[in-house]
Amino acid sequence: MKAVNTRNFSLHLYNKDGKWFICRNEQCQSFALLNFLTSRKTLLSVALVAVIAVTVAIAPGLWPKSKASSVIVLPQSNETVDSLPSLTEENLLVEIKKAGIVCEKHVLAQAKLESLHLTSYLCRNANNLFGMRYPGKRPTTAIGIYLQGKDTIIYGTRAELRKYLNQPTYAVYSSWVDAVKDYKLWQDNAFKLEERYLTFLNGIYAEAPDYVSVVDRMAKRIQD
Repeated sequence: MKAVNTRNFSLHLYNKDGKWFICRNEQCQSFALLNFLTSRKTLLSVALVAVIAVTVAIAPGLWPKSKASSVIVLPQSNETVDSLPSLTEENLLVEIKKAGIVCEKHVLAQAKLESLHLTSYLCRNANNLFGMRYPGKRPTTAIGIYLQGKDTIIYGTRAELRKYLNQPTYAVYSSWVDAVKDYKLWQDNAFKLEERYLTFLNGIYAEAPDYVSVVDRMAKRIQD
């Protein structure tokens, strides 16, 4: 009887009585397949692939973590993402006008300049269109700050974020629409249009000494 290496045995299910038996026929297709799968080169190749797969799986934990940006997912705005208009120059101009911002076309140009035509990092990751800093005192719609030197976004209340204001920071908004609203808040606080207009009236328009104060009182009693 011919000696056969048991490493090359192939198992077959005998259909007649349902019993397993060992195939010793070297011409059998299954015998050749098992012989290939159990060959030295094949086993070495399989082992090498397994080692590579395990190395890839555990490699991230073997290397020190880089100082990549720790940008946190933005919290949801009161408006759902689906309800917000897409950020385009046309929609931005609409929101600027809706907010009542003075010199709307110039402000649109400013937004395009500050945000590299709505493509900058701050615009895409912090919804900051105007390069606005996080304010220390005035009202704001900002929900967090971007630490410029550390490439990190931090969310919190004004009291929680106050300790970071001695560093270079930018405002972070839940949506680009909120950035437009914040620009209006900044404009009202810094530009003080009503005061400037009353000063203008008092200087070149009014003749009565109390003209400006009377106009101001009457304007405040007018309901929107």
